[in-house]
Amino acid sequence: MLHKTPYQEFMTLLNQWQKSFVDAKTTSDPSSEMIQQFPKLQQCFEQEIMTLGDDNVDIEAVSLWRSLHTEIQREFRLLSTDMLFLASSRQTSTREKRLKTICDRSTKLITYCQKILDI
Repeated sequence: MLHKTPYQEFMTLLNQWQKSFVDAKTTSDPSSEMIQQFPKLQQCFEQEIMTLGDDNVDIEAVSLWRSLHTEIQREFRLLSTDMLFLASSRQTSTREKRLKTICDRSTKLITYCQKILDI
């Protein structure tokens, strides 16, 4: 399947982005690090993932691929919204809740990408 490379690249970026969050959590404010690195992730998503169609997917896997691709799009839109809320949060408790939500969403995205790679 020709789609494996874009999903692998996106998943690698997600893993790096999530790792930077964990690393920053121990040293400083992780939200600023995540916000600074998010545009690179967003660019990859828009250029690599959003442009994919099911024309090169095995006929037996099209339905599963479409479902997973749709979930990836949905989760990424929610992640983008969460990032906007994180950037505007002022309270430490609110920021921590947003960071947890963002981390959970990025983990879901990684899982969905892995499932597509396993097709």
